[in-house]
Amino acid sequence: MQEILTLYRTSIHALHLQRLSGNDLLTDFFVNSIYQQKKNSRYILFSKGQDHRLKDLIRQALWEYSHPQLCSVEAINSYMLLIFTELLRMYHSSPKTEEPSLKKAVVSDILAYMEKNYQSITLEQTAEKFHFHPNHLTRVLKNNLGKTFIELSHQLKIKNACTLLENTDLTIDLIANKIGYSNIAFFYKAFKRIHGVTPAEYRKRNKESPTL
Repeated sequence: MQEILTLYRTSIHALHLQRLSGNDLLTDFFVNSIYQQKKNSRYILFSKGQDHRLKDLIRQALWEYSHPQLCSVEAINSYMLLIFTELLRMYHSSPKTEEPSLKKAVVSDILAYMEKNYQSITLEQTAEKFHFHPNHLTRVLKNNLGKTFIELSHQLKIKNACTLLENTDLTIDLIANKIGYSNIAFFYKAFKRIHGVTPAEYRKRNKESPTL
């Protein structure tokens, strides 16, 4: 189960959020589980019936994760998108008990936009893009994700910093500039607040134990 959760968290990104934005129930679940990080568990139950396709896709994704090789990351992303597609089909074929919130598709679009433009994104630009007042956008994000725009912006930048730390030999100062931090000291502070270690310590730990 832990491996499936790891696959889920590492492979979900803006492209998947955009493709899932047409389904509010699943968008609600995926968006909140990634960005809100509640302590209590949240889950959705699906009835798979006699269809073994979903199980086969999960097995293939786990095999790629456990036996990394050339293009394994791309393969996992593809498998996860197929898995989510199967879940969508299962959801549509099952009886509905409640109407999902209509706001979640908008939230997923906002997050997808932030993912794409994380290096230089501002609250004012994002609010204008989605025809919101900045204060209203702040409330929407806080109410739905439990985080402010600034917190999400830092989270996205640090997530991309982690990718560069794990997969490149770029200096830490260059990585900070690359992801949108002009103040290096502020980058160090934000990184340690999120991960509990410095960027150098994070790189050392993940170079010793490489992950996808």
